[in-house]
Amino acid sequence: MKVLRAATLTIAGVALAGCTATSAASHPAAPAPAAPAAPAATTQPPPQPTTPPAQAKRVWFVVTGTGAPTITYGDDTDSRDGGGTLGVLGDGNALPFKAWVPYQPGHLYYTLNAQLEGGGDITCKIVITGPGIEANAVVATGHASGGYNICDAQADDTGDDTGTNWQQEG
Repeated sequence: MKVLRAATLTIAGVALAGCTATSAASHPAAPAPAAPAAPAATTQPPPQPTTPPAQAKRVWFVVTGTGAPTITYGDDTDSRDGGGTLGVLGDGNALPFKAWVPYQPGHLYYTLNAQLEGGGDITCKIVITGPGIEANAVVATGHASGGYNICDAQADDTGDDTGTNWQQEG
């Protein structure tokens, strides 16, 4: 019985080995994944955009000259403080002052007000930049000299909401 059992196990082992060999021959192993190729060295820089990205229209407020003015600027819906009396620290002259807000269609006007605080000579400008503007367009100016005089510039875009047709007010 033990001999028969040993013979049966031996035959089963040989048969199993034959099946495995047959199976391997009829089903070839899947190829190993190829290693990724190293990127080819390039001598050319990456392509650059042909046109710069479009910028939004901006309304700039600029005060130049001498003195220590108090400045406010903005539009009909948003008045901003230019930082109190400029130049109180240091030499008393923190000009030029520059600030901007985005152009907003539908706003009635943009305004810049700079009041001298005891003396100086200043010029105020409102400047528009962005698409559809041929050059930095000065759309309003003002001037003040001496004492506590006020430099004022105010402009609107004539109601067409394009930001390209401006008129000085006042």
